Amino acid sequence: MKFKGKLIGALVGSLAGPMGTLLGGLLGHLFDRADEEQDTLGSLRPGESVTAVQADFLCSLIGLAVIVTHAGGAAEVTQVAALKAFFRENFPYGAEDQSTLEWMIDTAYQRRRALNVTALCRHYKQTSSPGGRLLLLRLLFKIAAVGSGRPGRGQLFLIRAIAEQLDVEPSLAESLEAEFRVRGAAAGGLSREQAYAVLGLPPEAADEIVRSRYRRMAAQHHPDRVTSLGEEFIAVAEEKFKLISEAYGVIGRERGWNAAAH
Repeated sequence: MKFKGKLIGALVGSLAGPMGTLLGGLLGHLFDRADEEQDTLGSLRPGESVTAVQADFLCSLIGLAVIVTHAGGAAEVTQVAALKAFFRENFPYGAEDQSTLEWMIDTAYQRRRALNVTALCRHYKQTSSPGGRLLLLRLLFKIAAVGSGRPGRGQLFLIRAIAEQLDVEPSLAESLEAEFRVRGAAAGGLSREQAYAVLGLPPEAADEIVRSRYRRMAAQHHPDRVTSLGEEFIAVAEEKFKLISEAYGVIGRERGWNAAAH
């Protein structure tokens, strides 16, 4: 089933809260543009868990991303174009689905003064898993880093507030932020500084602390924790999981022990 059909089913079923109000015209828009998909509704149960989770995640991401991108201070046209480009480049949806996403982004920007960070975070925290909240936070960092390579000061302040309201553990939020503060890896892979930043540890951390942090982060960022969000977002989670493993390998080689054996 196409993404569009899933989104229709989720909205019909249970999408509520701030984004449900903001995107109140979305169902009509989808029906107007996709009459052939109306038959899909008969096979979808209102509130079906997987589709509802996907829609809540995507709508929450778009709403918070619009707020974070706007905090970067660029001209509105530039902000909208950058956010649309991010979705095109990171999520392999088809042309029709990309068009739907772009419509959602345009609508959110037009009504951005109606967006409330606290309400969006409260809504998503109630409808998500810890893995989903971590993935959402990392995507906000990625979006804020578009263009300059790292988030701006105002964006960092805002994402920190979002992390707190989503109840993301401070050490995990700090390690995500540190990862993007030291962006710009050389072609050969992560540097020593970047490896420690990815794990959120100082270079003087004891071996056992490094091993413990690696095991914990690998479990918390494992792609299996976000399977309900669909293959597009599983691929984003895999990116982080591989980065954690690469960082652990860099540190292990520097310390003279076989990371794979620990």
